[in-house]
Amino acid sequence: MFLKLFLFDLVEAEDILWFDADYGCLSPWEPREGYDGTFTAVRDRTALLLEADDVRSASIMNYFNTGFFIANRTRHRALFEQAREQWRGIPWKWTDQCLLNAVFERTGTPVRYLDRRFNCMNFGPAMQESDVRAVHCSSNYEHYRKGTSPTATARYVWDAAAMHRLAGWYNLEYRDGWASMALFYDGTTSDGHLWFATSDTDIHFASITGEWTEQPLHSG
Repeated sequence: MFLKLFLFDLVEAEDILWFDADYGCLSPWEPREGYDGTFTAVRDRTALLLEADDVRSASIMNYFNTGFFIANRTRHRALFEQAREQWRGIPWKWTDQCLLNAVFERTGTPVRYLDRRFNCMNFGPAMQESDVRAVHCSSNYEHYRKGTSPTATARYVWDAAAMHRLAGWYNLEYRDGWASMALFYDGTTSDGHLWFATSDTDIHFASITGEWTEQPLHSG
């Protein structure tokens, strides 16, 4: 669990891409694309964290998952050292993850959030039909044992540029009324669930577990 906090002592590279043993890529992608040395990760399963009692180390909407990240020696080594110096006696369930989040939040260190296709922790129908790049869950061990792998249809190809343009607050009309919701560029909604766009006019919503949810009738 704590090995990742010693990465810059074990590896001499300037930039390090880390992924856990239960993280598996489904299709090729270039991790250096758009990378400028900013710490790069994916938000954790936000809606589930909002219901949890053991994540108190950082603001939930900023909380990143450390099962996959890209870090830079010059910018982040000292932060990793701070995190490992504080681990003793910490009761949090995901100790290394909570510690890193706490240090990043306390120091105001910026995080570049990739969308959930790059660290998909719940592979429900909406995600199975998307162009998912990597699945991260304990069931991957079973796939490794059987020599199989999870698959995605790529019926929905996420348009990251459109999602950056569309990010913002919206009033969404549903059958039983209106709801105000923020859409973050990485595909997270302000209530902790998922959205994605395949174009500037084609938007879809799902739960944090990747299940399809009711789609709004209108947005304003």
